[in-house]
Amino acid sequence: MTANWRNRNQVIRGQAYSGQPSTISITCKHSREQDRATKTERTDYKGTNMTLSTDKQQLIEQRIANDSKNIFVAYLLWFFVGMFGGHRFYLGESKSAIIMLVLTILGFVTAILIVGYFILLGVCIWVLVDAFLIPGKITTQKNIMRQQLTAEMST
Repeated sequence: MTANWRNRNQVIRGQAYSGQPSTISITCKHSREQDRATKTERTDYKGTNMTLSTDKQQLIEQRIANDSKNIFVAYLLWFFVGMFGGHRFYLGESKSAIIMLVLTILGFVTAILIVGYFILLGVCIWVLVDAFLIPGKITTQKNIMRQQLTAEMST
């Protein structure tokens, strides 16, 4: 394999796994904006470009780490009070948590009848599905928080 360097352009010629010669060309073009180590371009949720310093990005990430929901706490609430929607209250989804709570109470009250078992079965399935949705919900909340903080810091 040979390499030729010309004007910051890198050309690599070599053999592919199939045994046939192939050419891969990688172009490295440097500009002053890309060489600045303290500046990074980000796009906010409105689609406009903004430039944040590394210090501001670190502050944003630190605030996200401090203010975001803990996945361990969410799973503990899911395990112990998941039928009552405790994990959903913690994650800020109070409407669906109230619905889950009402359905669970309704299921226990009507358990004397056969209907209550079906309601409780539906809530149990909902709780099991929530076990797989918790990480995505926390990641979504972190991304929303990151976008909001980036918009605040850029102004």
